[in-house]
Amino acid sequence: MQPIEWRPVVGYEGLYEVSDGGDVRRVAAGRGTHAGRILKPSPDPLGRPRVNLSRAGIVRTAFIHRLVALAFIGEPRPGEEVCHGDGDNQNNSVGNLRWDTHYANHLDSVSHGTYAVQPKATHCKRGHEFTPENTYLQPGRASQHCRACRAEHARTYKARRSQ
Repeated sequence: MQPIEWRPVVGYEGLYEVSDGGDVRRVAAGRGTHAGRILKPSPDPLGRPRVNLSRAGIVRTAFIHRLVALAFIGEPRPGEEVCHGDGDNQNNSVGNLRWDTHYANHLDSVSHGTYAVQPKATHCKRGHEFTPENTYLQPGRASQHCRACRAEHARTYKARRSQ
């Protein structure tokens, strides 16, 4: 078993550290807390673990997956967010995380079966199955569309215009 690696939490250097496995601990003793204490995460409404970080009397809530990614992977490019490779938002180990686009994150959730719309609809209204290859996710919306139906619609539209 490999030893746990701890790195400073970006923006909270000298106060908090995050491990490659997704734990966050306080480095410096604070008001009512002691150094070395691992913080207890609380879930957001989607179940993603988050912790409260305090600096100069200001408390900020931070998602653990983002703290791990910043400390171990580095800064994201503009428009990128943290994606979980296995689809489990509780698994915040560095090997499970990557920076990618919002759209790629949605595609991941379809392939993992965790997309919010997917449990309600397994097939489109014309009977095509919603698979990762046949599903189009409209960026910025919680809806999925059938690629087969879109292609069929495009062919029909093109045929009508050519007449």
